[in-house]
Parts: sequence; C-alpha cells; structure tokens
Amino acid sequence: MQGDRSHDEQQKLEKEIRDKTADLEKHKKELALLTNSNKQLLDEKRNITKVIEKVKDDKTKITNVVSELRLENEMIRGELETVVKKKEKTLVSFDVMKLEIKRIKETVNLEADKVYGLENRKYQLEMSMEEREKEIQVHKDILTSELKSAEEERHQVKVELQVRKNKVKNLRIKYEGLTARNKSSSGESDAGEHGQAYYVIKAAQEKEELQRFGDELDGKVKKCEKEIKALLNTLDHLKVRNKNYRDKFMQGAEGADLEKK
Repeated sequence: MQGDRSHDEQQKLEKEIRDKTADLEKHKKELALLTNSNKQLLDEKRNITKVIEKVKDDKTKITNVVSELRLENEMIRGELETVVKKKEKTLVSFDVMKLEIKRIKETVNLEADKVYGLENRKYQLEMSMEEREKEIQVHKDILTSELKSAEEERHQVKVELQVRKNKVKNLRIKYEGLTARNKSSSGESDAGEHGQAYYVIKAAQEKEELQRFGDELDGKVKKCEKEIKALLNTLDHLKVRNKNYRDKFMQGAEGADLEKK
C-alpha cells in the first residue's frame, strides 16, 4: 500500500514538477516579454523625453516667434493706420483732381469750339482773300495790258512826234531859206509870204497838238503805274495780314493742344 502510494505520490510530484516547470517556462516567457516591454517602454520614455525636450525648445522658439510676430503686428498696425490716413488723403486729392480734370475738360471743349470757329473763319478768310487776290491779279493783268498798250501808243506818238518835228524842222529850214531869199529879193509877192506863214503856223499847231497828246499819254501811263503800285501794296498788305493771322491761329491751336495734354 505504501509502495503504491509512493508511486502515486511520485507521479503526482512529477506532474506537479512538470506543471511547475511549465509555469516556470511560462513565467520566464512572461518575464522575457515584460523585460522586452520594459526595454521598449524605456526606449519610448527616452524618445518621449527627447520629444518633450524638443517640444520645449520648439515652444520657446515659437514663443519668441509669437512675440516677434506680435511686435511686428503692432508695427504693421501702425503702418496700416498711416496707410489708411494716406489713402483717405489720396481719395480726397483724387476727388479734387477729378473736379479739376472736369474743369479742364470743359475748358478744352470751349477752346476746341473756339479753334473750330477760328478754323472756319480762317477758311472763309482764305477763300475771300484768294478771291480778292484773283480779282487783284485780274485787275493787275488788265492794268499791265493797258500800260503795255499805252507804252506802245506813247512810243508810236513819240515816233510820230519826232517825224513831225523833223517835218517842222525841215519847214523851218525852208522858211528861213525863203525868208533870206525874200530879204534879198524885193519883188516877191505877198501871196507867197502868206503861204509860208500858213505852213509855219500849221506845223506849230500840229507840234502843240502832238505835245498835248503825248502829255495825256504820259499822264495815263503814270496813272496806270500808280494803280499797279497801289494794287501791289494792297496785295502785299493782304499777304502780311494773312501771315499774321495764320501765325496767331497756329499759336492759338498750339495753346489748345497743350491744354488738352
């Protein structure tokens, strides 16, 4: 009975040993796991500590940055207030400039109307002056033609006068010769003396008539010359007035262009 119990006890002990051994192995494994876990936790703790230190450093840096940003924000706020004030002044100036531009535009429009009126007046004056110049030119051509005809007629009269003067001269020579012969000869008849006196008087009358006609032609020629000179002076005066008016008009147009700019 004792031998049987011992065997049973031995088996029971062996079983307990096996169970204990199994528990020991299990606990060893758990210990190994716990050791590994503890090691991992320690590593994580060190990492967390490093992270915390880094976070603290980052916090310090961020705090400094925030302080700088706050200071910069205050500065920017002051600058913004300055900019707002400048903007308000600029808007006021802009409104004033708009009013000034509106006034300038109105002035430019008025000046443009004046320029248009001056251009129209200039065109009308140029047309009337052109017509007047044409009339003056036609009148000048007519006077020139009349002057040329008068010159030709005067030349013909001079030639005729010279011919008649020559005839008178010849008659005077003949008369003087006859007179000399009459003085030497007492038997000449009174009828011959009357004939000679008639020719002398007639020649003197023709000379006087030709002289008067020549004087009249000279008067006409001088009158034509004076009229041509007066027309040329009038034409020059019109040209000078036209030039002065054109210069004033160009100055007015340039002034209007500057105001537009």
